[in-house]
Amino acid sequence: MTSRQQYRACRVHVPDFERHIAAVSLDGQYYSFFKVVTDAETVLKMVFKLGERGDHMVVIGAPKGHQIWIWEHEATPVRSPKPTQAAALKLVPACQMLSSPAQYQQTLVRVPDLDKPVPALQIGTRYFSIFRETDDPNEVLDLANKLSLQALDDFAIAYQDLFYRVCLLEPEARPIA
Repeated sequence: MTSRQQYRACRVHVPDFERHIAAVSLDGQYYSFFKVVTDAETVLKMVFKLGERGDHMVVIGAPKGHQIWIWEHEATPVRSPKPTQAAALKLVPACQMLSSPAQYQQTLVRVPDLDKPVPALQIGTRYFSIFRETDDPNEVLDLANKLSLQALDDFAIAYQDLFYRVCLLEPEARPIA
């Protein structure tokens, strides 16, 4: 994310700390500050590793680097959010970070607006068309920022064989048998 319209800075209480901590609020969830990382490749490596541990996170682009914020499921706000602030926040699509081929299956699907089948990843019961393949981590972060700003459907980023695959949810996709 790069737009302050997508989140709200706040302070929260979490059970592990006596004092309240800095956080961002996004879609009614609270994320505590974890780290600033200056290069895109390191950001993606950290996000994949945190995802493997089961952490949910938000990455916010800032002038001094990419800020990584970790979801605090037991956080409570120090002050109640103002109704106008909460209503003004735009929902941001979820991004799944897939670091292992065991997390998905590659397949071909048909989508209503295209004549030809498209390559996709099946994640559970959902299908994500492969939108872009690249080895450039900066391009991946730029695409993720653009997708989150447009508030489209969920998307996924898979990393395999030194390539990133940015994939878009296809809610009406049907697998080719």
